Amino acid sequence: MDQLEFPGFFRPELPFTPNYLDLSPNLLSRIDPRYLIQEKHLNSKSEDWFNSSTTIPDRTCLYAGASSDQGPHLLRHLSSDERGCFGDNKWLIWRVSQRESTHLTVYPNHLLDCHTAMYDQERIEALFAPYQHELIDLYFKHIHPSYPILGSKRSFCKSRAEGTMPASLLAVVLIHGSYFWHLSSQSEMPLPDRGALQPYVFSCLTFETRTPNVAVIQATLLFMQLPARFTRAPNHPGVWSVSTMLMGMVQDMGLHIEPSAWNITSDECKLRRVLWWAVFVHDKSMAHWLGRPSHIKNNDWNVEPLNLKDFTDDDGRLDVDCISWANSFIALASLSLVMADLLDDFYGVRSNFQTMEGAVAEEKGRFLLGRLHSWREVHTISRGLVTDAHHFTVQFAAITVELSIQRAVLGAKRPVGYQNDFIPHEILDTISLSLFPLLDSLTHSALLTPSLWLNYSKGNLSMIGSLLISLILSSIDDGALNDRRSALLDFRSRLQILAIQHSSSHNLEFALLPLRRLNLIIEEIFGQRSSTPRTVTLGVDESEDNLWASYRIAFPWED
Repeated sequence: MDQLEFPGFFRPELPFTPNYLDLSPNLLSRIDPRYLIQEKHLNSKSEDWFNSSTTIPDRTCLYAGASSDQGPHLLRHLSSDERGCFGDNKWLIWRVSQRESTHLTVYPNHLLDCHTAMYDQERIEALFAPYQHELIDLYFKHIHPSYPILGSKRSFCKSRAEGTMPASLLAVVLIHGSYFWHLSSQSEMPLPDRGALQPYVFSCLTFETRTPNVAVIQATLLFMQLPARFTRAPNHPGVWSVSTMLMGMVQDMGLHIEPSAWNITSDECKLRRVLWWAVFVHDKSMAHWLGRPSHIKNNDWNVEPLNLKDFTDDDGRLDVDCISWANSFIALASLSLVMADLLDDFYGVRSNFQTMEGAVAEEKGRFLLGRLHSWREVHTISRGLVTDAHHFTVQFAAITVELSIQRAVLGAKRPVGYQNDFIPHEILDTISLSLFPLLDSLTHSALLTPSLWLNYSKGNLSMIGSLLISLILSSIDDGALNDRRSALLDFRSRLQILAIQHSSSHNLEFALLPLRRLNLIIEEIFGQRSSTPRTVTLGVDESEDNLWASYRIAFPWED
């Protein structure tokens, strides 16, 4: 076989699988994980492999719901052994909770057409050798505080050493860590093209949907938090389809059920609860960003709210340094409940603010704003200086919820000729008094801790830009027009500063897409007036002259 220009990689004979991490772009598009079609030898007695965990080697645990063909009416009458198991090596029922009569069906992976190389870490390890340990350290230092879904570093490294970690999870963790390689003492050494590896991870995940477990959920969530390879609109193509795939796996493995009464380890119980809330936050945030119906309804889950105990280590301890980011994630999970009601009240198909009477919308809005105020008091969310990504994410999400409530109330049905200036003033006050100070705090780059910025902030910023443009287009007098135009220019200027700052710090990628999108909308709406030239979409390398030129194009009457 001829060696490619990438050291250590060889072109395999076709057909090939993800076992071959050939980074040639034309080959990556044809990745096709193999199926395991031969039945592996499995011990017939459950005591030979049972480990009090839903992550069992060579097996997958699927939740048996109340209406299923293998529902509780049948399963509760089965005679179980001392472990709560009934069946054989091809079909086994595990009564995981005696108190709530909850059952899992345990299947050998080969009956589910599993991915043969699911746990084959050798090529991933070889790809990043000898920097795997450094990249894992970077991940837990810069990613984990913003998105604490992996449990402890010790448990992660143990699973990796034992070979029980899917290669997709290891790959996505190493890719995330590589984004902070410039902070490593070994940064002068080159790393593989992480962008070319992303299609491999995606291909693996699509096959691992057949054998879901907590590690596959972790890998999928982290995959959707990878920075975009290109700043473009739409960004992260297919993210809602992947979110739908994620939700299917979550329900397959019963992650939506409170696990405290299950006969599983306390560590897995805590991890399942954290993962559920990470999925809940993701579903509600992406549904709001993309304007999609949420996958999760109120009567479809019963997981208890998070608390600090869910983030303790194997010995039940939590370092003082971890309390801050744990509380931020708890607050974000709690805020997602307010966002869920916001989506149900104002942004559903049958309950939509555009067809809602103004008085009804105002009543709903007051109730939701009251809940948001109570949330801020319970979680002591201040609006001061931000030095960590997890603090910013929570504060920004709360401001977005507030603005989205105000946007819905403003857009409700009104009598002909009705003009309400109060709500637009509220929106501008929220932006100037809450949002702008928060964005300004990010310009103090020396105070910022390099971290993962959850990509939900991209959608939040994009929505706010659209809201400001909508206010301008609905202005009916010069005073309102000037105030709203000034707010939009100030908002756009702050995005530009963050984008320029990202070019040197590599830590504010979330601002790039909203800036690009805002420029496109301004250009499309205002850029075709007579005597005004067309402009290209401006990016992070935009000069000050071009910056003000784009303002003049957007608002030619300013001159």
